[in-house]
Amino acid sequence: MDPTLRLITRLLATSALCWLACAVLVAVFVDFVYFGQLDPFRSTFSEFIFTEQGARLVGVSMLATAFGSLVLGGALISAGVPGGRRAAWLIAVWALGLGVAAVFPMEPVHEPLTPYGAVHRYAALTGFITLPLAGLLLAARFRGHPQWSPLCRPLRVVSMLGLAGVLAFLATFLPLDRPMWLLGERGYSGAAERLLLAAHVVLLLLLAWRVRRHTTQPEITPKREPGLVRVERC
Repeated sequence: MDPTLRLITRLLATSALCWLACAVLVAVFVDFVYFGQLDPFRSTFSEFIFTEQGARLVGVSMLATAFGSLVLGGALISAGVPGGRRAAWLIAVWALGLGVAAVFPMEPVHEPLTPYGAVHRYAALTGFITLPLAGLLLAARFRGHPQWSPLCRPLRVVSMLGLAGVLAFLATFLPLDRPMWLLGERGYSGAAERLLLAAHVVLLLLLAWRVRRHTTQPEITPKREPGLVRVERC
């Protein structure tokens, strides 16, 4: 890799790690400070906008995650990661969905769905689905590359957990008269969403950390086989 491109890639990956770390810290702070006002097991992270400073802090966390994800997509392309361009597009869709969900707030839980709430809901759902798909795509493309193959299994596991979390989260909103386990059990919506968000963030951190580590490792140049020496007879 060209030294300049290597430096740019390292800066992008480091920046992505910093933005994601800030987003996680803000999210944990919101859950901790407003724990008494809303139940994190029942209330989704977006519902914390109805607390005193929640609207600002929730938006900051979501936008920081979106921006860090976009930076990570640029790092994947810059590093020449196998399947990086396609994965970067999927990550961009995730970031766009998260950004739109931050700009269009949801309505209170017990009120009818508004146009703003509908945009928030479906934008977030689109992002929740596309990011694990990017992880599965990269896991499939990393198989034949020794530098990236150790990341195949972790990416696959975290991506599958993310998709399972999406299904569990959606299951809690099913309109059932008698909830059964997670099906229609609104009391576990917050817990299911936080599990899927944790899987999504871990996926992003894994990629950012691995790309940054890739830029700090010395390049391995293939050894040249000794050429045949031609002996001329006198």
